[in-house]
Amino acid sequence: MATRRKDVRFYDVFVETTDDNGVTQEKRVKADFWTKAFKKIEKTKAAQSRIITINRTRYFGTVHHPVSPAVNHLQVGRLRDLSEHLETTDLGSGEVELLELDDPNKRVSEPTFVVPVSSKGRVAILVRVR
Repeated sequence: MATRRKDVRFYDVFVETTDDNGVTQEKRVKADFWTKAFKKIEKTKAAQSRIITINRTRYFGTVHHPVSPAVNHLQVGRLRDLSEHLETTDLGSGEVELLELDDPNKRVSEPTFVVPVSSKGRVAILVRVR
């Protein structure tokens, strides 16, 4: 039976705001932060509006409400640029080939799962490891 491992890291979440005078403040998120964030993301229908760039890396997010296990979470995928020349490797034969996508709008993404775990805005970040 195949198993999947996940690395799990826990974070306290802070939001950084800048006032009209350019003063930056950090505030811990409130208990309802993730509920509001999930609703806002779900209302955003246009795919391009769900992409954010952080440190020159693009990410795409979607909210998931799975049946089992029943834990609402945010799935964020790091979008790989086509210039990264992704390849596939056949572990049996050793053949290496260029990964070709059949649609110019498709990109490879690396999934990360953001799961709220406390009433104080704390989250568990689960990174899929195979």
